Amino acid sequence: RRAHLRKPLLVSLLDNASVGAAHGVFKGRQAHPRQLVLRISEGGLDLVHDHEGGGTYLHKGEVECDEVYIGGKEKWKHASMRTPNTQGRSTKTKTPVFGMMERSTIINAKGEEEFMSYVRAMVVEKTDRATLLPIIGQFIAEGSTVFTDELNAYNQVGNMGYNHRICNHGALQFVCEDDGSIYTNNIEGFWSHFRRMISGCYHDVSDEHLQSYIDEACFRWNTRKASQSERFTDMFGKSIGLVKPNREFVLCEKVA
Repeated sequence: RRAHLRKPLLVSLLDNASVGAAHGVFKGRQAHPRQLVLRISEGGLDLVHDHEGGGTYLHKGEVECDEVYIGGKEKWKHASMRTPNTQGRSTKTKTPVFGMMERSTIINAKGEEEFMSYVRAMVVEKTDRATLLPIIGQFIAEGSTVFTDELNAYNQVGNMGYNHRICNHGALQFVCEDDGSIYTNNIEGFWSHFRRMISGCYHDVSDEHLQSYIDEACFRWNTRKASQSERFTDMFGKSIGLVKPNREFVLCEKVA
């Protein structure tokens, strides 16, 4: 009888809460609310990536692409625990994540057009051409304008049916052209939000569950201008059957 209360609570928890906060709400073992939160995060994938409904959403129009590396900085580690040569794009101690953000607009409560952006992000093994170009081709509609930095992996984007515009960050170009339309500042702002979510809310996340936390951050971002009731209604409709009954949760494995 309490199951119908959990989803609105979880939608609220997705606003800004850790597993510890969920533990306080559900009064159970910490593993139990953790499973619920992760299940909702995973179940929110369709909600995150299909804000118009009707199946897998293709980003269109103007789309920013960027990559980020998630992991602790070596300078904060004890000298005996540091891994050499991990600066920049090294994946020795960091996990690469690739993201795409569509620039769009919505009509707000006042009937005015307002800027809105929708993000999709995923863990990737590498940030090379063979990895990123198929993802771009799969999730961005042909004919769109794609904004990237000068990473060599993006060099062939213009040959895939896209209008490819580049901002050379290495040359300290962050907003290019006279009209200021070429930049990747929006998606980099999302990376900043995601990092603060990890450090301020979860402190640390494992590679095993990193995609779930990314999906949660995407859900927060893509629904940031929706009310709690709108968030709940949409998520509830798309997550029916994803949350298992209590009896189906495996809290721990017995050690022989």
